[in-house]
Amino acid sequence: MAASMSSLDFYFDYSSPFAYLAATQIERVAEEKNAVVNYKPFLLGALFKAIGTPMVPLFSFNAPKQKYYQRDMELWAQHWGVPLNQPSIFPMNTVKSL
Repeated sequence: MAASMSSLDFYFDYSSPFAYLAATQIERVAEEKNAVVNYKPFLLGALFKAIGTPMVPLFSFNAPKQKYYQRDMELWAQHWGVPLNQPSIFPMNTVKSL
């Protein structure tokens, strides 16, 4: 009897640079684990609103912490060999695209 594949739920919003970086790796991780990816779009802004978090939490951080997060994203992009470009509009409304 063939073993059934596991599934991996991937929650994302197009506005999140962290979700973008994860999206560049999720298929590889799933393949390594013999799993299929279930893409689960959700509205990150709605979640932030529901839990009382600023719409862009990064903007509420002090300058050194903002710089650290930016550098961390750049280093992960370099590590995985993927481009990391800031959108011209941020935050963006992703309701229709999701």
